[in-house]
Amino acid sequence: MMMLVALCLLAAALLSSWQNRPATARQWPGSAAGRFAAGLILVGYGIASLLSYGLTPWLAGDALQQTDLLMQQLSLYAALPMLVCSHLAERLGHNWNRQIWGRIFLGWCVVFELARRSNTLDWVLILTLAAGLVTLLLPWLLHQTSTSTITNNKRRWQNVYFPLAAWLLLCIGQATQSTITPAAQMAGLTLALIALYYAQPLSYQMANHHSQNTVTD
Repeated sequence: MMMLVALCLLAAALLSSWQNRPATARQWPGSAAGRFAAGLILVGYGIASLLSYGLTPWLAGDALQQTDLLMQQLSLYAALPMLVCSHLAERLGHNWNRQIWGRIFLGWCVVFELARRSNTLDWVLILTLAAGLVTLLLPWLLHQTSTSTITNNKRRWQNVYFPLAAWLLLCIGQATQSTITPAAQMAGLTLALIALYYAQPLSYQMANHHSQNTVTD
């Protein structure tokens, strides 16, 4: 079971990284660069989990388990917040460059370390889920659903409604489960990656919409 969930997480992380892979300077926005960096951490977590849970049992030991735990925490409390922030910024019309997103990513790593030392990592995840929910609700909160060019019903379900439904499921799971197993955490992270993968076209679209309005004004 753990192997299957780890494989699904690795596949989702690779898909997210490929979606935001490096391009030329003009075609690789800062938000995509930030998501690519976060995706690499998630890929590392998927690989560490596969190594830890069965591909190489003869390597399993304290060092590998500690590496798996560190990658898990970095994924949940640094990479996932980074992904959510990048979508939130785009949907609010902030097209920051790669240098700014690099500093934001380092900032999330600092937040992770401080929260880990103060034993408040759960609050980082709760705030991340809340921010993600607000991010996916922004088309309605900003009354921009009518400006969306995603008119095809199938694409609208994929890029608008499915990500929101998946994120609501994550929030409900986090709120109703007192203890979350490692498999459930990996499954939840995989679902979050898939939701944000499908939400990305609308995030780009809203960023472009804000840019066009700024140029017009």
